Amino acid sequence: MLPKFSVIIPVYNGADFVARTIRSALAQEYPAHEIIVVDDGSTDTTPEILRQFEGKILLKRVPNGGVASARNIGMAMATGNYFAFLDSDDVLFRNHLKRQAEAIQKYPEIGFLCCNYAVRYPHRRNRMTMQYSILRFPEQLNFDTPLKKEPFGLLFREHFVGTASAAIVKREVAQKAGPFDPHFRSSQDYEYWLRCAIHTNFILTSDVLFYKKNHPANISTNFLRTQSFHKEALEKNFALHREYIEAHSLRDVCLQALSEIHYVVGNIQFEARQYRKAFKLYYDGLKIRVTLPNLCFFLWACFKKTLRLLTFDILSRKNLNKQ
Repeated sequence: MLPKFSVIIPVYNGADFVARTIRSALAQEYPAHEIIVVDDGSTDTTPEILRQFEGKILLKRVPNGGVASARNIGMAMATGNYFAFLDSDDVLFRNHLKRQAEAIQKYPEIGFLCCNYAVRYPHRRNRMTMQYSILRFPEQLNFDTPLKKEPFGLLFREHFVGTASAAIVKREVAQKAGPFDPHFRSSQDYEYWLRCAIHTNFILTSDVLFYKKNHPANISTNFLRTQSFHKEALEKNFALHREYIEAHSLRDVCLQALSEIHYVVGNIQFEARQYRKAFKLYYDGLKIRVTLPNLCFFLWACFKKTLRLLTFDILSRKNLNKQ
């Protein structure tokens, strides 16, 4: 059976870019079964822009409830057998759905597909970057065929999906995983993919199939919030799927990932001069998995940060004395 893609686009105050996004979905070589746009209470000219697509999209306007809630509404409206998520500022390449449809026809048992994409990151001098080129553990993955290693453990260790627009989820898998969690104001897609990974294997398509737009309105630009919710997504799914984790011998992998994210968030807190929170996160990261390598990492991190504080204090005193 040929896949029927319901493209789900949540949008909030997307007047500057949503029209281009919708046009990219309409221009697919393999046409979408339907394009569902959920206007999440926009207060700019987004409603007027969306009206120009009447008859070409299914449109639902709702009070502002966040992107997770908007995606849930889109899934409830969808009649296709696959949900293709698309952020309102990203642009699909013309072969996006065609390429993924080919993968589905080849491996119909797979319920989750994601793909490579192009993006410009501010911290990389806005150079064009391919998502899969910056993965930490690419050697753990295989591409264009079902993952050979257990998907939940791989995804828990590294968020290789990257962004919601990369993901296509089979209806049956989405029904088993349940709705997106509206509590998560960021990383809500990652938290959802982890729940999907319990129910199906993944295919990572190596082709670059869309362009992700980064701009100040992106929720992902608030790095502290993003990483804090990332940590919470790991904690939630570790607690939620303990039996699965134990049955698949994933406990050490998951604990190591939980430990590492504490250090990531701690480093951000330190740079924000929230020193007590930072050192507490380092300590909590050590407690999660007390091993010799983690102890060495904890001591080294604390030594470096303490040295920075002392150096800053000495320099500050010298400057005061000069005055």
